[in-house]
Amino acid sequence: FHARRKSSLNWNALMHSELKVLSNHMPNARSKSRLVVIAGVLLLASRAWAESSSVLIDDFNDDVQNELAGYRSTFAAAPSKVSAMRVADVFRGTSGRSAQIAADRAESGFCGYWIHLFDMRAAEKRYFDASRFAYLSFWVRGAEGGEDFLIKLADERWIVKQDSVTVAQASHLLRDGITTTWQEVVIPLRDQHKLDWRQLGGITFEFVRPGKHVVYIDDITLKTKADD
Repeated sequence: FHARRKSSLNWNALMHSELKVLSNHMPNARSKSRLVVIAGVLLLASRAWAESSSVLIDDFNDDVQNELAGYRSTFAAAPSKVSAMRVADVFRGTSGRSAQIAADRAESGFCGYWIHLFDMRAAEKRYFDASRFAYLSFWVRGAEGGEDFLIKLADERWIVKQDSVTVAQASHLLRDGITTTWQEVVIPLRDQHKLDWRQLGGITFEFVRPGKHVVYIDDITLKTKADD
């Protein structure tokens, strides 16, 4: 069962729709017994995902939407500017892709990169329930080293405002700051009382220090334990 893409869905709705389709095509007793087995498999899969110690948000291997069906994009106000793309020549591990973010932060304006944890184009928006997770984790490396950015989060209320809350600064969580090698950034979430963790909607990387910053981001994850 492919849990990664299904993680964006409401499991109760998924199970109901799947079983409804199957029941319409299984009129006899033998078919109904098969239906019970399938229902059990779906239920076990949903429980396994719900009880997992971590959930992958984005590894940038998928083209348009991430594992939670969220989109990604840049934002900027002149004279600051930024660009981003998925790249295949820099990644964590043995294969895959990462997000390359190239920011040119001027003395004025602003720039950054946002990632949604919900499908903003869906008729009914389903924000992500992150209430059981204690840490946000992602991996970062710089093109030259010394780059820096703020990490910001948004729940449903902040998404509506098109804004977010600063929870950390990347360089403050890494002993030597951002370098040219991959490092994991782990952010404790329990002290962030301004957010509704049952309705988490987005992650933002904002560049506030003037200058050019080229960074690579990979494997954004929510965890119950810091060392998972």
